[in-house]
Amino acid sequence: MSSNVDHPDPEKVKEITGIEPAECPGRDETLSAIQNHKRDSLKKIVTVEKNSLPDKSQIEAEKRASVSDE
Repeated sequence: MSSNVDHPDPEKVKEITGIEPAECPGRDETLSAIQNHKRDSLKKIVTVEKNSLPDKSQIEAEKRASVSDE
């Protein structure tokens, strides 16, 4: 990989001073919302597994079925 990047001339680059980095109010609001969230307001849910993987007996039955079809 070649490094054909044009680097600026350090003598021509001006240094910017006196500017503070921008604050991120969205981050502070998000953290505050997470900290003040009421867990008791959440509903209790039950998750049911719909697509389970086959067990060994099902795999063996499928193998036997495919061999007998050939």
